[in-house]
Amino acid sequence: MRKQYSDYRAQSSFNRSVCPHRRDEEVDQPDLHTRLDRRNLRPRINNRHRERDAAEQECRRRYDEEYGVAGANRNNRDHQPRDNEYDPVNDLDGFSTFSDRLRAIQWPATFKPVGIEKFDGDSDPKTWLRTYSIPVRAANGNNDIMAVYFPVMMSRQALNWMEALPAGSVNSWQDLCTAFVQYYQVLGILAS
Repeated sequence: MRKQYSDYRAQSSFNRSVCPHRRDEEVDQPDLHTRLDRRNLRPRINNRHRERDAAEQECRRRYDEEYGVAGANRNNRDHQPRDNEYDPVNDLDGFSTFSDRLRAIQWPATFKPVGIEKFDGDSDPKTWLRTYSIPVRAANGNNDIMAVYFPVMMSRQALNWMEALPAGSVNSWQDLCTAFVQYYQVLGILAS
């Protein structure tokens, strides 16, 4: 391999119009424009760049049509069967309680809230919501992020409550807080 490379370098050096030189010698190379009969090739080069860019854009457009836009939310709803037998009840990506808008929310790449204890159903729901929202906001979460991250911090019992809510009934953090507090305050009163 090294021999082939050396041969290639020697051959390309041979084809040069100027002999090898030392660093302190001046190099007498003919001007490229002179060798190309003083033609201005810039329009031709620019045209080839435009053609290549247009071909690349068309290739990307066809890819996006077939596979979806890169970086878009990837979930089962995005990959529906082509025969239109899609069943949203069997969509296991996210909670059906959330609206499509909330289910499309993506967490920031750096989102890592710490210090949140899971809600077990026994503590005061309003106090827990306050202690939940502080670390989520500290991790650069907004109201939508607080809503979609909420199930992660629920015990199994609380997740059962969430699954029992009507599909698409939660469209905002406020909707979720209202349903959560109403249910667990009533449950707390009944348990007393």
